[in-house]
Order: sequence, then structure tokens, then C-alpha cells
Amino acid sequence: MYANATGQDACGQCPLNEYNPKLGKESCSLCPDGQYTAFKGSATCVSCFGGSFLNTDKTECVECDAGKASDPGATTCTACTAGKFAAAGASYCATVEAGKEVVKDGELRVGAASCTAGRYSTGSVDSCTDCTGPTFSCTACEAGTFFTGVGADACTECEAGTWSGEGEASCQECQAGKAGHRANDEHTDQEVCPMNTFSFGATQNCSRCTNGGHSKAGSASCDRCSTGTYYEAEASQCLPCPVGTASLSGAPDIDGCDACVAGETYQSEIGQAICLPCSTCGLGEEVGLGCTVTSDTECTQCEAAYAGLGGNDSCQLCSGEREAGHIGPYCNLCVDGYAPDAFQLCQECKTGASDVAYTLVILVVGLVLLVGLNWALNKKVFKKNPKLKRSLKTGLKILFVSTQILAALPSIVPAIELPENYKEAVESVQVFNLNPFTLVGVGCYNSGWNLNWMLLSTTVLPLVLCGVLAAKKKKDAAIAVTFLVLPTVTTTIFKIFPCDDLGNEKEYLHADYSLSCKSASHQVWVAYGVAMVLVWPIGVLGMYAALLWKNRAKIKQEEEEREKDEALMQSAFLWEPYKPSFWWFEIFETARRLAMTGVLGAISPGSDVQLASGIVMTFGGTMVYCICMPFSELKDNILGILTNAQIFLVMLTAM
Repeated sequence: MYANATGQDACGQCPLNEYNPKLGKESCSLCPDGQYTAFKGSATCVSCFGGSFLNTDKTECVECDAGKASDPGATTCTACTAGKFAAAGASYCATVEAGKEVVKDGELRVGAASCTAGRYSTGSVDSCTDCTGPTFSCTACEAGTFFTGVGADACTECEAGTWSGEGEASCQECQAGKAGHRANDEHTDQEVCPMNTFSFGATQNCSRCTNGGHSKAGSASCDRCSTGTYYEAEASQCLPCPVGTASLSGAPDIDGCDACVAGETYQSEIGQAICLPCSTCGLGEEVGLGCTVTSDTECTQCEAAYAGLGGNDSCQLCSGEREAGHIGPYCNLCVDGYAPDAFQLCQECKTGASDVAYTLVILVVGLVLLVGLNWALNKKVFKKNPKLKRSLKTGLKILFVSTQILAALPSIVPAIELPENYKEAVESVQVFNLNPFTLVGVGCYNSGWNLNWMLLSTTVLPLVLCGVLAAKKKKDAAIAVTFLVLPTVTTTIFKIFPCDDLGNEKEYLHADYSLSCKSASHQVWVAYGVAMVLVWPIGVLGMYAALLWKNRAKIKQEEEEREKDEALMQSAFLWEPYKPSFWWFEIFETARRLAMTGVLGAISPGSDVQLASGIVMTFGGTMVYCICMPFSELKDNILGILTNAQIFLVMLTAM
């Protein structure tokens, strides 16, 4: 309060921002800088608190903005200097701690934040500094890692084939012959490659020498011993693999020489590339000394009357009907001086001069008698009675076919067991097979005679004969030849296919155990057999079918008309015995004969399946004869049914 004149009845109030601390004063004093009065009539002035300042009107205290600070009574806020910061209303600027940097809002330092990864700060600075190495507060990279550059937030692991020590700024490549290894999953050092390994450098692991290669410790490449040798480290040279072992590409040490397998392979010499397979004894042989890793099998020949399967089997004494003259697997081969008969049993050869002369005389006499009988019948009987000739020819044809099949059965179906007297009867009709090589016993005169040569002879010679007859315009005779020899030829052809597996990788032709199915020559003969199937069973049957189909209309003419046609009569052998409506029956009959001889012989020889197949074939043929009754005369139909039934019963009794 104050009074500035005399005679006043009251004191006046000091205005704002002025004060009067004493009574009786005539005037108020202005508040000092930075102070103000909150109301009129104030006796004192007050200051603003720290962190604020007095506004220009001196009416109120204003809070300092972030980034500025003020002392109590300040008239302005002062911006924080480098390395310091202040929040809004701060009375002083705080110093930035180590590991932190200033946060700015424009030019104002309004706060502090931690350094980001890869940067550091020692405090009292506006900005963190990028790490340039293991300095100050940046951590040094451990061994096996490296510092990748300014601002990196972590150490980087060394790549495969490189390494580093502690605090390294980069990883080093391993030298040639060494490889970087990781200790505790870290690349901390490089090691020398051990013996028989190598490294080109810059690799994580040493590579092992392959293909028989070898190397000294710390090598950048491998050397190789030659085939059949191994590397001896102490001698520093390649030495030959010992007997009983081998090495195809050289070995790094003696253990690298591959040991032969006892009983399977052997090697009797040093320094060899491979072990040789142990030999297996052949047919008619047995093992004398077994195969070891250092020596081959020694085989000894089975004595006569002993069977040898080869391989590791011992010779077994042939017994029963195969006791004399037999040898080889299952006693199925003949010794010298013996040859197989129709039942594939070895019979002693009779090759003396008297025996040969006797055989030739019998053949010549038989041929003369047949020619003479044919001439006499044609001149004296058949000329006067041609129907009798046809009837007799048909009956003989039916009997010939059935007898030919019966004569072939023992060699086709090994499982057939016949009584002794029946065997003798079958042996006596072997001539109907028209196979001179079986009748004469060529094996007695040529020890190299086998099924291959029989196949060649039985297929080629009839073709030559037919060619000669056709050239002489004797078409009917050529057809008759094919009819007579077709079953025998077909049976021989089909024998070239079935093979028996005897184990020990031994496989032999079922019809001739002297021939191996594993040989390259056998494949040639099989190919020849396939070709002959096309020529004989398929070709001849196709020829019959073509001739009969072409002439079917003429065959159905009256008998007098047929006999006038000379071209038609050339094929009369195929259709003349049958009724005209059954002009096709010879096709069925030929197919039946082929099935009962060649085809049946190729169906699992000696098995029940083969017997069952034969029974079905013969029963079916008998039923066809009974239903069709194809022959012109009743007696021929009856004879055909009886002969078919006979074959059926023979097959049935063998079951």
C-alpha cells in the first residue's frame, strides 16, 4: 500500500508487478526481472519456479518446452547443449549416459535412447558411434567369427573352409592340404589333413582318397597305385596285393586289397586286379578239392555207371535200368559204346562188322520186299479193284498215325510207365517214327552226335527230298512225305526248347543233358528251332489248309468228276478218305497229331501237367471222331475211334 500526497483519507494499492514492503512509503517499487506479483497491493514480488519462465506481460510463469531448461526466476528457457537433454518443465539439462544418445525434436534435445546394435557411446554425446572394431564398449568377435564392418550388430561365423582368431576383422582361407575345422561348432583353427585324405583349401573337411588313392598327411591331392597293388606307408611305395586278394584300381593300404570270398572266388597269384569265380564241376564230375581263396576247385571225373550233377555234388551210383552204360546228371547220358533207345535208355552199341552188315541186309531186304509188294498189289489186285486200294490205304493211314504217336510217347512223356511187354511192342514199332538216326543209333558211330545235329538232319533232309519230288512234278508224293515225317520232325524241333535247371547255375536241355542251355550256341539253335516251327508245323499245316480251301468246291463233286481232274488228284492224299462235306478234316487231324507230339513234348516234360494235357487232347480227339464220323466208310470211322481210344487209355494208365 502507499500514499503519494498529504491529506488523503486512505492508502492506494500497488499495481501489478509493483510492491511496497514498508509502511509509510509514498510509492511502489517495480518487481525485479524475473519476478512478478500475483495481485495488486502486494508487499513482495515472487519468482517463477525452475523449469519455467515469466512471460513478457509478467502475468504468469510458462513451462519450458522439452529440450530447454531454466533456473528459478529465469525470464527465458535455455536450450540444452550437446550431450544433454531435458524433458518439458525441466529445471536443468541432464547429461546423456554411456551407451545412449540424444533424441532430438528438430534442434531441441528432448530425450535419450540406447544405442542401436553395432553402435556405442561413452556418454555426454549427441550420437552413438558405429563400431569399427573391438574398441571402447564394442565387444570383440570370438574365434571362428569376424566383424563384417561399420554398424554390424553381431559377429558373423566363418564360412566352411575358413577360420579366424579372436577379434579378427575377416576369416582366412585354409591353405592347400589343410581344412578348417570347427571347435565347438566354431571355426577357430586349421588342421593338417591326415594320411589318405586331401584338401585343395577353402574346404570345411578333408576329402578321403577314393578309387584306391593314397596320400601323405597334409596333401593337396591323392596319388594312386596301379591295378593289383596297394600303398605301403612305411616303405612309401606300392606293393602287389597278396594271394587271396585283388584290387581293381589300386588300394590305399593292404586292407584295401579286396579279399576273395571262400567257396565263391579265388586268386592264386599276387598283384591281380580281380578274384576269379570258383569253377563248378561239369556233368559227370565231382569235387575233388574245394575252392579256397587261394586255389580253384579241383574236379574229378565220375566213373562209368556213376551220375554227376556237377557243382558240389558227389558222384552217385546209377542203379536199376540205368545201371549199365549210363553216366552224367541223373544218369541221363550214355558212356562211349552206348546210345539211347526210344525210352532214352542207353543200349550197348553193336558196331562190329557183322552187326553192321546184318543191319544193312535187313534194311535192303525190307526195302525190296516193300517195293515188290507194292508192285504186285498194284498189278494184280488194285488195278482190278481200285476201291479196295483206297480202303486199304485209308486203314493203313489210320493205323500209321496212331502207331506213330504211340511210338513217340516214351520220348515225349517221360512220366509214362509201361509194362515190359508193352515197352517191347513200342520198341518194335519205332520204325514208324521214320527217324533213321534213332533206328541206326548214330551216336554209336559218332561220339559228337547230339540233339542239335539231329534237329538239323531231321528238318533239312525231308525238305531236300520234297524239293526233289516237287521238281519232278510229283506233288502227291511230296505231300505224302510231309504227312509221314511231320510228327517226327515236329517232335524233334520242340525238344530244343525245354531246359532243366539243375542248380549251381547249371541248366541243360531236357532232351540231351550234354547240351547246356546257358551256352551262346544254344541260343543260335533255339533261333533255328523257332524258324523250323514256322517251316514245319505251321508251314505244312498252312499248306494243307490252303490246298483244301482252294479245292473245297471240287472235292464236293461226284467221284467220277474228281478223278478226271489230275491237278485235284495230286492232293487226294489229304481229302480222299473223308466224306466230301468233311473236306477240312485233314487240317484237324494234322493239328491233333502236332499237338500230341511236338506241343505235348514242350509242356513241362515229365510232370503231371504234361500227362493231364495229353489226356485232355486224346479225349477231345476221340470225341470229335465219335461226333463227326468223318470217313467215307463205317469201318474206317470205327478204326479211327478205337485208335484214339487206345492212345487215351495209354495216357490214362500213366497217371
